[in-house]
Amino acid sequence: MQYLLIEDNIDQYVPVDKKEYEEIVQAIAAHKKDAVLNIRVNRFDLDNIIKKSKKMGVKYQTFIVEITNSSENVFSIVFPDKYDDFGSHVKELEYRPQQIAFTKAVMDSFANKTHLLAEAGTGVGKSLAYLAPAVKWAKDKKTKVLITTHTKTLQEQLIDKDLPFLKKTVDFDFKFELCVGSGNFICIRRFLKNIRVSLFPDNNANRIKQLEKWINQTCTGLNSDLPFEPEHSLWYQINRDSEICHGRSCEYFNQCFYYKRKKLINDADILVGNHHLFFANLASGNKVLPQFDAVVFDEAHTLEDSAGSFLGNNVANFQFDYLLDSFFSAKNKSGLWKSVKKLKQKQFDEGVSLLEAVKNYSDSFFSEIIYGLIDKEGKAKESKIRIKEKLSIPNCIDLPAQNLINFLKGIMGNSSEESLAEEIGVFCSRLMVQVDVVNSFLAHSLSDYVYWIEFRDTKRGVRCSLNYAPLDISEQFRSKVLDEITPALFVSATLSVNNSFDFLKKNLGFQEAVQELIVDSPFNYQKNAIMYVPKNMPDPSDEDSDYWSKALEQVKLIIDRMKGRTLVLFTSYSAMKRANYVLKKDYPELEILCQTEKPRSILIEEFKKGDNTILLATNTFWQGIDIPGEDLRCVVVWKLPFLVPDDPFAEAKMELIKKNGGNSFYEYQVPRAITMLRQGFGRLIRTKDDIGIVAVLDPRILTKSYGARFVGALPKCPIVSDFDDAMKIFD
Repeated sequence: MQYLLIEDNIDQYVPVDKKEYEEIVQAIAAHKKDAVLNIRVNRFDLDNIIKKSKKMGVKYQTFIVEITNSSENVFSIVFPDKYDDFGSHVKELEYRPQQIAFTKAVMDSFANKTHLLAEAGTGVGKSLAYLAPAVKWAKDKKTKVLITTHTKTLQEQLIDKDLPFLKKTVDFDFKFELCVGSGNFICIRRFLKNIRVSLFPDNNANRIKQLEKWINQTCTGLNSDLPFEPEHSLWYQINRDSEICHGRSCEYFNQCFYYKRKKLINDADILVGNHHLFFANLASGNKVLPQFDAVVFDEAHTLEDSAGSFLGNNVANFQFDYLLDSFFSAKNKSGLWKSVKKLKQKQFDEGVSLLEAVKNYSDSFFSEIIYGLIDKEGKAKESKIRIKEKLSIPNCIDLPAQNLINFLKGIMGNSSEESLAEEIGVFCSRLMVQVDVVNSFLAHSLSDYVYWIEFRDTKRGVRCSLNYAPLDISEQFRSKVLDEITPALFVSATLSVNNSFDFLKKNLGFQEAVQELIVDSPFNYQKNAIMYVPKNMPDPSDEDSDYWSKALEQVKLIIDRMKGRTLVLFTSYSAMKRANYVLKKDYPELEILCQTEKPRSILIEEFKKGDNTILLATNTFWQGIDIPGEDLRCVVVWKLPFLVPDDPFAEAKMELIKKNGGNSFYEYQVPRAITMLRQGFGRLIRTKDDIGIVAVLDPRILTKSYGARFVGALPKCPIVSDFDDAMKIFD
């Protein structure tokens, strides 16, 4: 059972008599699920009510709290014995009661080694609220705490801002490090060896010179620190590869960037990584990261997707092309095979011939899929097609690949060219992995998995990928994470759905009672934000409606009034691209930026620079971007972010829910869309001084019965149907 304890009307606060604690707890316990109690308490009273609740057997509560004014802050709570030794800048920190409540919940989770689900609205300062207790716990227990995120933006905030501030403040030393996959490091040995054997084509000569200069200057050896983005085919011939790493026996061990970082990570108290790295570590048997005894999943609302993608698999035609070209490229006359010196011409030609066979059969296999399915299904070249039954297409790549691998093992087994033998061994291993994925996809034998083929039109042609992923990760997540790591803390600004964690708990396999907390944003949305929902808009779910043109008219109306500083969030690439074409033609005086045209980081920086800039985006821009202040004044939601009904994963997931007797729309579609809308809404107000408009062009938020769930999940702010009224927010 779950309870909501709400404290409001602080100005009318009346202290609670201690004798009333038991009565209050009994009142809480007597209410049904999601009952709302308007109980006004101060922090001291709240603490006593929580303690009393536990003694009376109320195992957990969801508290939505505002606490009366206090001089407390994160540091005075986490480090009470040392607080007087901290600098004056700490004592001058802005008092945030929601942050106090969040910090206490985190401390309780660490102290009792219990899992925590905690939602904190924008502006609470949740990062510091979990970092300070994590640091204290790691130092006290002489162990490590892992912090994982979904976005690189939050990682950078933790590493570059929050942790340095915390370290500067406390009067004891602690260490923190960013953890990244080993493939992101350059391998000095591979780089120099492959230069010596002329592995790289001549058209990479400038890149090689740049890399040589960079290696002598970089402190990290990470590809993210390169002044340019290396070509995919080049980087994967010079990066650190665990299969051929020589470790301590390597002649460059003392210079190795990976092992230098590994030593720092092993000595650190706080590790910062991402969700993907966490699951990679899990899959490797905990060989990727050092041992840690607690984990904080920030941006935890993305965990199910991260886990699902990692537990599934995929392979694309371009992956075969990249790999095969790294072995030998007839066009550039380069590659591993060209670099093997002690080969007779007959052996060289046979190797090339076997490689060409793999290439030809690979091209033939994917061409049959691309043109057969596109023509059969009548799909565009940017689409997904769910595969419900086993395909009758044989894996014609398997035998040619095995022939090439057997030949190479025979040739290189007696070779004195050790480094090249290793590289070719890695090539064989990767080729076999890709062939195995094709075999697994064609076998279609995994129950409760969804299989689909994805097409994307590119300058190189149609990219075709074969994909499969589990529909339900709850059992695996529970057994491998929840049962193995305690405590595990799950935090986000959008973790609940209408003040309930049930959706997340079901999808991640929670079975036992767990500590829960919801603290609202301290920002004044009633004053600083307004939601505009235009009237007389057609229903976008009606295929015969003119929704696209009417929505574009609204976007133009908004642009005419705002002139810039507007982010338009779409739910599909096709709608975004159509809008981009029209808006650039109709507004030549404005700078219209579109997601597909430049890297995300560059788009955001360019958007911030000018007042007359419009950014059109989808998918990843709904979350994880931070544009505070006057740079962003209006967020336009093109449509409620429901998953596309014929999306293979969504379709299969909904079928599974129906099969189990559930309502797929209300149990899956609505909660997912609410979470995404909350994320999109959250792009607008990033600081207490921000003001602006969220325009939701989709009328269903007010006209459909489920619309109330969307409105109820958003921060409370005025809703208007006339844009002139919305513009009054700037008066």
